[in-house]
Amino acid sequence: MQKRRVLGGRYTVVAVDGTGHYCFGSKNCEHCMVKNHSSGKVSYYHQLLAAVAVNPKEATVFPVACEAIVKQDGSTKNDCELNASKRIIPQIREALGEDEPIIAVFDALYLNGPHIEALKDKNINFVVCTKGQTYLDVQVKRLRESNQLEQCTWETKHSRGVANFTNGLILNGTHRDILVNYFEYTETDKQTGEPLFYSTWATDIEITQDNVRELVSVARS
Repeated sequence: MQKRRVLGGRYTVVAVDGTGHYCFGSKNCEHCMVKNHSSGKVSYYHQLLAAVAVNPKEATVFPVACEAIVKQDGSTKNDCELNASKRIIPQIREALGEDEPIIAVFDALYLNGPHIEALKDKNINFVVCTKGQTYLDVQVKRLRESNQLEQCTWETKHSRGVANFTNGLILNGTHRDILVNYFEYTETDKQTGEPLFYSTWATDIEITQDNVRELVSVARS
């Protein structure tokens, strides 16, 4: 695991996401989640939240933990990814050991106060997509208009990358005590100028000119 660490060999990256692995129109069990369609049809399904150790420079990933997203015993409501994340975070920490430095990568569903607090409780750092996070967007817009976002650019053989970033933004109005650091990345074709990729993320790792390029690769992994 040491050889796969990032950011100067300091962190192991664990990507966490949900996936479906069963869906049927009639067969079901007591733990199936249920979707009622507007047509009147009913679907029964199971999902899974999976955590795998990844590295931006490696094609191979290693399973770390998994948690079933199924209707819990005695519950009449569907389970969800957020509930499953509460159960998988302790599994990740246990699987990798108490002393392993971890960066967990999530999509925008997970950028909320309770989830970040759960990660902090297990001493797990994070990189989370910020899509649709209005409170952060407003802060970033103000910084952009006043030219206070830092910028780092680089080129590869076929593309040009531009990363803008800042540190110390308030997560949201409900959790004003939680501060996050923000970075965005735009990739364009060097010859045509055509946009190839764009995304934005929040992290609790301090962003600098020296580490932002690698943070982008971690986020995209």
